Amino acid sequence: MAYTGRPVRQLATLTSAQIADKAVATVDIADAAITAAKVGANALTANTFGAKSVGTAAIADAAITAAKISPNTLAANTYGTKSIAGAAIADGAVSSVKIASGTINANNIATLTANVTFADSARAIFGTGSDLEIYHDGSNSRINDAGTGNLQLQLGGSTKLAVTSTGATVTGRAYGTLTTDNDGSFDLTAANNFKCTPTGDFTLTFTNMTSGQSGMIILINTGGHTVSAAGTTKVSATALGTISVAGTYVLSYISDGTNAYVVNSGALS
Repeated sequence: MAYTGRPVRQLATLTSAQIADKAVATVDIADAAITAAKVGANALTANTFGAKSVGTAAIADAAITAAKISPNTLAANTYGTKSIAGAAIADGAVSSVKIASGTINANNIATLTANVTFADSARAIFGTGSDLEIYHDGSNSRINDAGTGNLQLQLGGSTKLAVTSTGATVTGRAYGTLTTDNDGSFDLTAANNFKCTPTGDFTLTFTNMTSGQSGMIILINTGGHTVSAAGTTKVSATALGTISVAGTYVLSYISDGTNAYVVNSGALS
């Protein structure tokens, strides 16, 4: 049966002043009825929205600025995978406390253009089994092969020095320096091998010795200067007499950390 009563009066457009505070509930609003044009400036606040009620599609590109985000609002589940670009992060904004353990790997880091600083005993560790460690312990710098295989020093992909559990192997030639020291007192922190051309009598002396250290001395005693020995230089009287005669000699020595033991060649022509 058709309605024949008084016609329904059409409501006038509602203004904000006609609506009591908090009078409009969710059930009163038709789906998709509220458009941007219907919302007054600054009308929406944080407590206006239900939890997770604003989907990505409802937010215009670049609509959310830093000023719109409360401190400590963004949690880990706020971000999509790889959604944060470098340009969106202020310089110095990401500190260690902001990064979850195990989060950053090599493909998250751009080319480094500054130093990476490690505190004493903090290690740079390489290998799945933490095989290689590089660090400074406060007294010494250490490269420690703590895992599988040998420690190899390479040049152009070719191993020149291999350190193994039983020693070290050098591939190719190894060179020592020849240090000139003409006073006959040899500082073993300076070198292992020396060349000595004395200008007067002298006492054959070795200082700063390390146990196991050895080397050679070319003695060019053209003036026939008398050579004596310090108390920690163990050499025969016959050898001292020989090298005190004008000529060129080669002396070899080895130290036990306290004394240096010396032998000599005959005069070389």
